[in-house]
Amino acid sequence: MKKIATFFLMLSFFAFVQSSLAQRREGRMEGHQGDHQPFERLESFKKIRMMEALHLDENTSIKFFARYDKHEDRMRAIEAERNDLVEQLDSLSRNDAGDEAYNVVFDQFTAVDKKIARERTDFLASLKEVLTDKQIAQFIVFERNFMRDLRRIVREVQLDRMKGH
Repeated sequence: MKKIATFFLMLSFFAFVQSSLAQRREGRMEGHQGDHQPFERLESFKKIRMMEALHLDENTSIKFFARYDKHEDRMRAIEAERNDLVEQLDSLSRNDAGDEAYNVVFDQFTAVDKKIARERTDFLASLKEVLTDKQIAQFIVFERNFMRDLRRIVREVQLDRMKGH
């Protein structure tokens, strides 16, 4: 029963997120930034579920989330860098750039991907100071399952919307 309740909670939450994303995209098209509230709610939901999955006590939770938040901030910055490079590739391809221009961006892209891998590795290594090995394993599994469930729920919501129209 708990799984069913959690599923419906996640489904309704992600339906809300999906509609908010659509509104945010429309707002951006009109020149408005939109707020980050749906993303903050999603992150809060994820943290609550993570605390439950890892069985974190209050002290460990504080230490863990301090590291986790810093890691997420660094990952967002690196992902922004990566997205800028993808935009550069898009621009180059639209403007029929030469191979040398592509190769410069490819090299930068590879370097950014290495940064992502290094950040992830460093973060996981730093967790050894806060979590047990079992909790680190549970964290890795949680991350995979949470993202997989999120993608599945968003896909289901999109399919339901397509059927409704």
